[in-house]
Amino acid sequence: MSLRCPSSTYAGIARLTRYRWIINIRGYANIVETNNPSDVVYGLVYTLTEDDEEELDFNEGVPYAYTKEYISTDFWSLASGGNVDLASGTGQGAEKKELLVYIDRKRIEDAKPKA
Repeated sequence: MSLRCPSSTYAGIARLTRYRWIINIRGYANIVETNNPSDVVYGLVYTLTEDDEEELDFNEGVPYAYTKEYISTDFWSLASGGNVDLASGTGQGAEKKELLVYIDRKRIEDAKPKA
């Protein structure tokens, strides 16, 4: 993250419920919305400056490869000292928060990673 977004700072961990992580047909990572409440994806959360976000948009191919959406998450803030047990999916100190996510809603089938 520090290479693409040098001004970014780590803010915490977020969990998306009813999503799963895949490699799509382009060979890149993606998240896919599901109807299964046991499907979850965890991710690291960073704060971004406008310049960092513009650079990330370019690197991620917005709006062609990915789009940007605000999605409801369970968020454990580094500042609040919240913790999460990734094995059990439980934790203390989570708050509901809408966070910016890069997502490809068109290419949602599993495929092989790009070589």
